[in-house]
Amino acid sequence: MQKLLMTMALMGVLVTLSANAASLASKISEVTVYSYSATVTRTANLTTRAGEQRVEVTGFPADLDAELLRLELNNTAVRLGQVKVVRKELRDTDNPEVLKLRAELDSVRQQIQVLDDADKAAKLQLTFLESLATGYSKQAWSGAAQANADTASWQRALTLMQGGAAQAYATLRDNARAKSELQKDAALLERQLADQRSTSQASSSVVVDLISDSAQNITIQARYPQDDAQWYPAYEARLDTAKASLLLTQKAVVSQSTDEAWNDVKVTLSTSEPSRDIVAPKVNSRFVNLAPQVAWQKGKNYGVFASNDAPLEEVVVSASRASAPAPIAAPTWSGTFAMNFPIPGRISISNNDDESQRFDLKSYEFPAELVTQIVPRQKTEAFLTAKLVNTGSDPLYSSSMHVFVDGVFMGEARMPSLLPGAEVNLPMGQDPRIEVKVVDQGGKDAKSGVFKKQRIEAMDLVYQITNRRPGAALVEVRDAYPVAKNRDIKIEQADNATPPTVEDEDKQAGVMVWRKSVEAGETWSIRYAYTLTYPADERLVSGAR
Repeated sequence: MQKLLMTMALMGVLVTLSANAASLASKISEVTVYSYSATVTRTANLTTRAGEQRVEVTGFPADLDAELLRLELNNTAVRLGQVKVVRKELRDTDNPEVLKLRAELDSVRQQIQVLDDADKAAKLQLTFLESLATGYSKQAWSGAAQANADTASWQRALTLMQGGAAQAYATLRDNARAKSELQKDAALLERQLADQRSTSQASSSVVVDLISDSAQNITIQARYPQDDAQWYPAYEARLDTAKASLLLTQKAVVSQSTDEAWNDVKVTLSTSEPSRDIVAPKVNSRFVNLAPQVAWQKGKNYGVFASNDAPLEEVVVSASRASAPAPIAAPTWSGTFAMNFPIPGRISISNNDDESQRFDLKSYEFPAELVTQIVPRQKTEAFLTAKLVNTGSDPLYSSSMHVFVDGVFMGEARMPSLLPGAEVNLPMGQDPRIEVKVVDQGGKDAKSGVFKKQRIEAMDLVYQITNRRPGAALVEVRDAYPVAKNRDIKIEQADNATPPTVEDEDKQAGVMVWRKSVEAGETWSIRYAYTLTYPADERLVSGAR
């Protein structure tokens, strides 16, 4: 049947129920989880009678926002009348589950108290035996000094004390083990009791007026938003180097700490962001002007000037202008695309803060080009990467990624956002089968010049890359030659330097890439050499810009 959708702007959150309102329990049937919120759907079934009928649908959380509540009826033969939201305060005695948990917790606490009392008795016994032993030893020693020592009496006393002490210590050990288990039971019961109280101390119900010409079977669906719920993607990347393929499994981590547990419900994960702005920003006129002359008086500081054009944005035209701080970027995967991931079956998710669940969403298998990347002057380790193209129709979202290579866990990396058709280089961890050595050829600093002294700095390194794999390996070596930002600085690559495969990679001045397929057992040598000349009386500074 076609659903009748009615969105109600509900006012007057607290009302008095009519005595003839029939009570109808509701149950959470569906939940759609967004990155930082959720939409909960509760359902209730009933058979209406002809005419008007008032129904109180129970089970809603105490913080139910009446203005955001949406009601749907699945039967167009039934009309929806007045709708009101009622908040109820409950006591422990109103909830049989709370009473049951309280009784169990009291029983466990009594058992712990019995064990505590037994511990006190055992410790008292040990104290008595210690005092008895001290007094007897003094008396026996005095008798021994008078040559009246009774060896048999000493032996009987020691046996008595040993047996009593052993029994007391055994009691303490047994009680400690028993109390440890009981304390675990008590902690669990306290947690369950807190969960029950958080959902039952206060609640809301929805009072609905239904109008029907005849008896009808209907389902009432109530949808409302909930904060304190979230999900985010996580990935597992498994690289098979023999097949040169990457299996990427997309997982979801879901948690929630709302006022209600989600038990046996249908869950859908959505990348939509309902709370985001949905209207494009408005562009207003923008004016610039020269700053007015500021009048200075002795003892006064006019740091801010007043203008007759106060409503206009003032922009001071000068040689430089400080830029505004960049806004904090939102997570790249959140709200960028709208996709839904239904979780198969019906699941339960607790509303405890420290609990989360993981679900497999989808797996993708991509052919991968294996590339070993090396930055020898920074690290002499080689790093394996998998270069791939997202050949599927689904976008992939930025999140953490656990990396496995040939079944071995390599570590955790970051999966970037990847649109369909886009290319990415995913890190796969260190590649111990590629050896890297940096050999200094002895570049030296010197001064030169007859009339104007110049300082010359020389760099002369050889990078040796050896492939210990059973087959060929595609290797990329990166480094950067310095770039002069002053005409008095001259930089020249050495004639014997190895020409790079790519210059100014990604339009980064001076960044060079040497790329080669290195055969098994082959050693590839790259010479990185240059001279840098600048006035000897100047100081050289370097940086990223």
